[in-house]
Amino acid sequence: MKKFAYTVLALLALSVFLAGCGKNAKLDTSHWISDFEGGISAALRENKQIILFFSSDEDEKSPALKENLLETADFLTALTEKYVLVNLDFSASRFESVMAPVPEDSKREEKAQAEARACLTKDMKTAMAVAAQGSPAFYLLTKEGYPVAAFAIDAEATAGEFVASMNEQTKDALEAYTKLLSAAESATGSDKVRALDAVFEATNAEWRYLVLSFSRQIVQLDKNNDSGVVGKHILALANGRATDLFLEQDVKGASAEFVNAAQNALLTAEEKQEAYYTAGYLLAQGGSTDYDAIQGLLQLAYDAAPESTHAADVRLLINAVAERIAMQQEMQKDVELSADEGYTDINPGAAPDAPAAE
Repeated sequence: MKKFAYTVLALLALSVFLAGCGKNAKLDTSHWISDFEGGISAALRENKQIILFFSSDEDEKSPALKENLLETADFLTALTEKYVLVNLDFSASRFESVMAPVPEDSKREEKAQAEARACLTKDMKTAMAVAAQGSPAFYLLTKEGYPVAAFAIDAEATAGEFVASMNEQTKDALEAYTKLLSAAESATGSDKVRALDAVFEATNAEWRYLVLSFSRQIVQLDKNNDSGVVGKHILALANGRATDLFLEQDVKGASAEFVNAAQNALLTAEEKQEAYYTAGYLLAQGGSTDYDAIQGLLQLAYDAAPESTHAADVRLLINAVAERIAMQQEMQKDVELSADEGYTDINPGAAPDAPAAE
């Protein structure tokens, strides 16, 4: 089935970053900021764009990039004049440190570990927000933290080659995005709604978690949906909240965000279908075995727009869940029948004819 546009962001797989164990070699924090929100604050204050770098000491290139390029005087001189540098590190040692046992009587260590775990969670959310699949990875963002482009750098590059390659890969996207942002900032009324929506659409669909401020403005500015785009942004906001809840392992809460969105009168029938479908999808992806609830949400999705281009595929999913429910019911009958016949131990064990243990 073709994926709906606002299926919640998949959680970043830790195994992508955890290829082994090693010492966490952080970049010099006098030049590289290790906090994304702090990076945005610095960029706004200094009126600079942001270079966001994801690293791990376990990948093949990050350590060499750090040592041979990103910490060199030539690189820092060339880049810090125009950019705020942010490094979010996902080395194995960082995960190990936040999961290590803490002495029961050490409140200070317990507090420090809790803070470190919270920082790691925030960094994982940022990685999710730009759909980072591994490291090393580089992104160019505006001073507000809006993602413009991803770019790749050769581990053997010099500072000059880094700048030239980054500019070549990001120049067109940066110019176009900056133009749209400028238009949105100066526009008013209905023109502003259209301009904000244009920036939203110009943002890579996988990165829109970082531009939800545009969706909030649109919903507030166009309360009657005169633009016809408000439903899309209600779903985007639901997706953002669901992402937060999914990361906190609150699968039911994440699903409920889309159920609530589906009941908004400003959504079209197809958007309601998308919302209900995503609510059911989240329950299934989150490991729920409440197949009746999943089937009910999928049925609501189908009923919302039975003539849509997605309706036939939703119907197939409903049938698949119905088969799973029937299978589950049949298994339950078998268990009950076995119990009635006196076979109450259904755990696997030694074969009936196996010799008794000495």
